Amino acid sequence: MLTLAQAGALLGVSPATLRSQVRNGRLRATLVGKTWVVTPREVERYRAESLGRPGRHAASSRSMT
Repeated sequence: MLTLAQAGALLGVSPATLRSQVRNGRLRATLVGKTWVVTPREVERYRAESLGRPGRHAASSRSMT
């Protein structure tokens, strides 16, 4: 089991972002005491489904001149 801080470090996102994803049902986690934990398998599923999507980069959406 991984805490959201550990999972965030692996994914390159903040624990706050992952807590938001848990609230929105995009990341399955279990509350153990006051700490959210996720399985490594769930982290990989989330990475493949949520972080693998191409998105618009801020620099490419505006002129740099």
